Amino acid sequence: MSIGKGTYQIRAKFENPVTGTPDLKENLQINFAIYQDDVWSKIYDEKDCSLIKQSARERRLLHIPINGQFSPYIKGDLQQRKREHVWYFSLNDCDENLSTINNNKIVLELTILNSDESHFSFEDGNYTIFYLLISVFSGFLFFYNIKHLKILAKQNEETNAALLMLIIAIGAWKLNFSI
Repeated sequence: MSIGKGTYQIRAKFENPVTGTPDLKENLQINFAIYQDDVWSKIYDEKDCSLIKQSARERRLLHIPINGQFSPYIKGDLQQRKREHVWYFSLNDCDENLSTINNNKIVLELTILNSDESHFSFEDGNYTIFYLLISVFSGFLFFYNIKHLKILAKQNEETNAALLMLIIAIGAWKLNFSI
């Protein structure tokens, strides 16, 4: 039985083309690995490359072109059977292929999707409705207070309470869009 399935795709490139080393191949290989949360905490600071490789849920090789172009995509599926997991994606250079890149940085492009093709977890999916309700409510308060302030201003009445409600409505609306 599966409680969740997702997909990922990753590709990488060097920030700048790798130069200055005549014996370089067209691509440098680097290990890409995926770990589950219960394993990651045990191997995070591990120096033993064989243990790092053995502990991975999935291992692949990224072939990064030295000319600064993106590598081909590596695609895969992630499946959870017993409980929800946090997945950790890692690059490691246990084979020391990157010792010749002269402090060049690796740029990663990683896309992770749930089974419904969304980027967000199930818990985050209902925020759209919540934000819509807050926006409608804040908009109603805003326009009601503007109308009420106009009436009070015409009658030369005290406007402190209406201004306070207007400030609260604007604050709630701002908070809604800053989350």
